[in-house]
Amino acid sequence: MTRAIAPSRLNPELHRLLLYAGFGLLGLATDFLLFTWLRDFGLQIGFSNSLSYLAGTLLSFTLNFRFNFRSETELWRRLGSFVVIAALGATGSSLVISALAPLVQFSELLLKALITVPFLAGQYVANRIVTFGRIGR
Repeated sequence: MTRAIAPSRLNPELHRLLLYAGFGLLGLATDFLLFTWLRDFGLQIGFSNSLSYLAGTLLSFTLNFRFNFRSETELWRRLGSFVVIAALGATGSSLVISALAPLVQFSELLLKALITVPFLAGQYVANRIVTFGRIGR
């Protein structure tokens, strides 16, 4: 029987990655719920995606800033960087979802899920290097 590893005993970088992923899942849930609600409300798919993506990103930033990277400095620089990276991700994913939606034969929500994975991975790398890169140095 294997014993679960307490987060404090994990490699610090792995611990950060797992927290980032967990906070990302909360942001992603917010994104998907808001996206579904906005689409049900009748907003255009690209606009719905942009708004929901931004809401999920702001939640993720807040949780990462406060609890993961435990930042206490440069709030506005870090938020600005995080938002720019999110805006690039939102723009890219909105362009892709808008272009592919008329071509696919499955739900918009599944399409959103499929394109979200590579965009979120790219955002993690960019945020780890640019937004929170000075942490621990």
